[in-house]
Amino acid sequence: MIIVVDASVAVKWFVEENERDLARALLFSDRIRIAPALVLTEVANVLRKKLSLKEIQPEQAKAAINLLPDVFSDIVHTQETLDKAFEISCELNHPVMDCAYLACAIIRNAILVTADKAFEAKAKGYGYGHFIRLLGQDVSVVSSDIVSPAYADELIRLYEKVEQVFKHIDDKIRENSEGLTFISSEKFKPAFDSPNYHHLLKFADGLLVEERKDIVALCWFGRGYEGESFTRLRQNVDLSRVDKDTRYLISILTNFDRGLERLRHQLRTAEGNTNG
Repeated sequence: MIIVVDASVAVKWFVEENERDLARALLFSDRIRIAPALVLTEVANVLRKKLSLKEIQPEQAKAAINLLPDVFSDIVHTQETLDKAFEISCELNHPVMDCAYLACAIIRNAILVTADKAFEAKAKGYGYGHFIRLLGQDVSVVSSDIVSPAYADELIRLYEKVEQVFKHIDDKIRENSEGLTFISSEKFKPAFDSPNYHHLLKFADGLLVEERKDIVALCWFGRGYEGESFTRLRQNVDLSRVDKDTRYLISILTNFDRGLERLRHQLRTAEGNTNG
């Protein structure tokens, strides 16, 4: 089992802080510890602050900096995580540095262990709960849950509802492409001041609460990260956070069909295993 350790946990290996025993337990576990290269700089910066506050001695700080790289099985190069970290940062509206650890966990199919409760809650609220745990929580990978065929039929009907909205937008674009401004190269991201955007907005506002949860969870599922469970993603949908920003809901709709196809594949696989 691979775990990604961020600076909030790694620094506890070398200095006295709350939950130090929990952090040091990771050193003596059978987990494979990795981290993005950023961890070296961030831990060194924390040590510098503690040194300036006279909480540690210069020798302690120097020893920690020299030892830190050796307690990881792998230090992941920044280039490997930067694109995904930036993508998550934009999605969560959160600093790239924190998101680099989450990106590392996703890319390496690992679990991020952090002592940052605010970031853990935010990441979980945006559907990344499979990849992050608070220090002290169980870091075992949760097995996938399969939804029932009847519920899958309900999701298909919901998809058809979404598809009708996209078809309406596509027809309008084909009728007259002049005067339309796009905020990205993706086909269905019309400018916020366009009639098409307002049509999407009206559609989103008309959704029932349970439909919103289904859409968000399926869009997250459509991102395709290994090990994610649709049912657990849906449980993690925090409408008080996500649903306040209708633009966020609209921006992830392009993943909806991929999420549904992935769910269909899961159901086919489960049915095949049962029949076999």
